[in-house]
Amino acid sequence: MIFFDNIYKLEKHFKYISNQINNENIFIVGWPIRDLLLWIETKLDDIDLTCWWTPEEIYKNINKEDISIFKTDKFWTITFIPKDNKKTKYELTPLRSEWKYEDFRHPWEINWTSDIVLDSKRRDFTINSLYYTQLKIKNSEFKIKYDNQLKDFERLIKILENDWYIFLVDKNILILQNNELISKLFPQSILDKKELIDLINNAIWYYFENKEINKEYITILIDANNWIQDIISKRIKAVWNPDDRFQEDALRVIRWIRFVNILNQKL
Repeated sequence: MIFFDNIYKLEKHFKYISNQINNENIFIVGWPIRDLLLWIETKLDDIDLTCWWTPEEIYKNINKEDISIFKTDKFWTITFIPKDNKKTKYELTPLRSEWKYEDFRHPWEINWTSDIVLDSKRRDFTINSLYYTQLKIKNSEFKIKYDNQLKDFERLIKILENDWYIFLVDKNILILQNNELISKLFPQSILDKKELIDLINNAIWYYFENKEINKEYITILIDANNWIQDIISKRIKAVWNPDDRFQEDALRVIRWIRFVNILNQKL
């Protein structure tokens, strides 16, 4: 079971950070999306984000008023803590690829990238590799050609396997799979709004409950590693070869056991 209605809780966090760094081309990634969609946790106090800027560009564009900022030298994760809400922490790390894990825990080589698909391939498990972003919309930009009701999640999987995307109109959620499609819609990890609107206008629109668009944005979930198929099939699956993933970072074995225990209770 996937609780798509919970995803609205990410709205305010996305808007806060995009305003804080003056960049709408950011992505919330990992556990906040996973736990909201599975209803494991709905209280968000530690948000992971990424974007295509280099560390220097991120730091240069930060609005440094009313926040505390910390950064790590190697991974260049920048931590934001609002002074008026110290219980919430935001960690922004640039899109990157990683190589040569020499101590079974940390990568020896890190390369910054503008490729969101490449960034997704360094993740440990498919359930941690979902990305969230937003597109501001006007209803006049969209033309409904077809619509159908989804009655179960098995049907959702079949549509994704055939088309590699689906627009859930009543949830205002567009789910994207397939690396080529994602790269086309996010060249240099910057949303191509025209391409995306064309995609939606030529798609079949699906809904679970009703057919109204009543918000100012569309939520986009980028699922390059087929998280949805794995979670509906109740699988904890590594990104790429599991032997390599566990050799790179031994802590992932403990994470895997934890996920199995938590998800068994939920699924």
